[in-house]
Amino acid sequence: MKQVFVDTSTWGALADKADKDHASALQCRDEIVGECKLVTSNYILDELYTLLLMNVGFQPTINYKEKL
Repeated sequence: MKQVFVDTSTWGALADKADKDHASALQCRDEIVGECKLVTSNYILDELYTLLLMNVGFQPTINYKEKL
């Protein structure tokens, strides 16, 4: 199975409905799901949680973290 590295901006766009790239990130994810394994790093997740805390707040960030 192919692997796709997912960076902070993509995770952020997937998590934040107000992000300008939210729709395109969802479309991209839907196109590759089942065909590719999504991979990332702890550094990216740390950056993502900081980004989400600033943009959507504490509880939505915790909810998203638990879904991952």
